[in-house]
Amino acid sequence: MQDYHSMYINLYHEFRNRNTGDAENVNDDIVFEMELIKQVEINIDYILELIRKYHESHLKDKEIIISINKAIDSSVELRNKKDLIQKFIQSLTPGAKVADDWQSFVDKKKMEELDHIIEEEKLDKDFF
Repeated sequence: MQDYHSMYINLYHEFRNRNTGDAENVNDDIVFEMELIKQVEINIDYILELIRKYHESHLKDKEIIISINKAIDSSVELRNKKDLIQKFIQSLTPGAKVADDWQSFVDKKKMEELDHIIEEEKLDKDFF
């Protein structure tokens, strides 16, 4: 990310310092490109770090929840996991260890979903 950031800053300064009457302000383009770069880096580890900060605020810092939702919405990979992440956040207890509890939560939800599919499709549970 640093290489892209440096490149855009350099381009910004290069274009900004030109003294042509029709020079275009590229600041908006830089902001747009930086937002695209941020989206690429959003993954579950980033979200879990935000959740950990929210947990450390004793589940009171609503700004972090807004940041979590914005980050999830801006990530193509995580949008379909939004419900799962929100349910996990709601399940947090004061003594929770976010990373460990996340893995347990996901494992539990996988098993529940698998059991639901087995039951719905009337499959042999012993086979699985």
